[in-house]
Amino acid sequence: MRATGSSGPIAENERRFRLLFDANVVGVTISDGERVLEANDAWLELTGHTRAELDGGELSWRAIMISTAIMAILP
Repeated sequence: MRATGSSGPIAENERRFRLLFDANVVGVTISDGERVLEANDAWLELTGHTRAELDGGELSWRAIMISTAIMAILP
């Protein structure tokens, strides 16, 4: 993630988010609705994807969500 160099409430929210993202205690991802743009190691492990796939732009948010939904309804 990019640092904005801002101050005040927005900077504090960004700092808190970064702490959560970097802590890897919960999976966190950022997407544009179609592609996964950023993800922490916890999310990658949870979904079975690799940092190389993420860095290569190979992760489709839509495909991952559809796959997850299908797995949730299958016995």
